[in-house]
Amino acid sequence: MKYTLLVTLCFISITTKAQTGFFLQPVAGIGAANVRHVDYTGQTHRDDYDINFDAGALAGYQRGKWIFTTGLLYLRTGSKTPFTLTDPYGNPTGKSWFQYRYSHLVLPLEVGRIFIIGKKLTLTPSAGLGLTYNTSGVIKADIGNKVIDIPVAGLNSYKNGTGCYALAQAELAWPITSKLAITCAPAYNYMLTRMIFQQSSPDAVWDHDYSLLLNIGIKWHFAKSGKDARKKASVEAK
Repeated sequence: MKYTLLVTLCFISITTKAQTGFFLQPVAGIGAANVRHVDYTGQTHRDDYDINFDAGALAGYQRGKWIFTTGLLYLRTGSKTPFTLTDPYGNPTGKSWFQYRYSHLVLPLEVGRIFIIGKKLTLTPSAGLGLTYNTSGVIKADIGNKVIDIPVAGLNSYKNGTGCYALAQAELAWPITSKLAITCAPAYNYMLTRMIFQQSSPDAVWDHDYSLLLNIGIKWHFAKSGKDARKKASVEAK
């Protein structure tokens, strides 16, 4: 009997260390983004990486070691395309760049699995899809002495209004109270659908933007902590 009780308590300790119930999680992150293009010649190429960021709030439910997450995020992606400035005779005069910037509102739908590391840390790999509303696209250019916005009406007229990302991340969580935890998560996003396309010839020009971010957040659980659950189980066992 005592052996059975000991095994039961050990099992409870392992399986209830993670929170169970609903949670909220404001997050923000920064990283690098790029765009995979197919140009009008049919050739695939990538630009230089550019800085990107995201911010928003996640909400979800945790059941044992499984976690289900949704929410709303603002995500800015883009890339830089280097080019050479020339004089009227075609002689190079300096280096410059075009900068593409895309803005998205993302509704993530992810499933993750929690793994306990040591006494406090947890690691939660997760993956899923992000449904997006693509709000705007902007092109900026460095023309040598200043940065200007390029009035390209076609960028937004060619932009798909909605899209879908493949999402993946690995979240580390460190509890600071029974209900609060600090989180840090490397995350990768890749747009499965076209971001930009040429309406007259949809197969000629299309863009898939992708990014790698480091997100920091605070997770607030509504449920009792694993410590409280273990204490309750121990009392009931006696």
